[in-house]
Amino acid sequence: MPFRKVSKGSWVNKDEIGESYLEAFKLLLKYGGKITDDRGRNMIIKWASEYRRIDILQYLIDEGYADQFENKDWEDGIRWIQHARKINDTYKQEMKQFLESQVK
Repeated sequence: MPFRKVSKGSWVNKDEIGESYLEAFKLLLKYGGKITDDRGRNMIIKWASEYRRIDILQYLIDEGYADQFENKDWEDGIRWIQHARKINDTYKQEMKQFLESQVK
């Protein structure tokens, strides 16, 4: 759950999405936070995507954490945001394009 909270960050509504708490996210990773849920799913992709937190996903990519992600994980994120109500349609489209660029 902490990863969902830092993904939410300063979000107010679908038009005022604020910013992630990226530094807190980095600290969670540094001190052993798991980016998967108890069933091994990479929920961080979905949580970051529903708030349009490209910075979090880009950090995971840049630092090598995303190497463990499979195409299915990115595709699940795409499906997840299609039903999300936390960002407007413009942000959804931007997020979808980012996620699609990660499918290989």
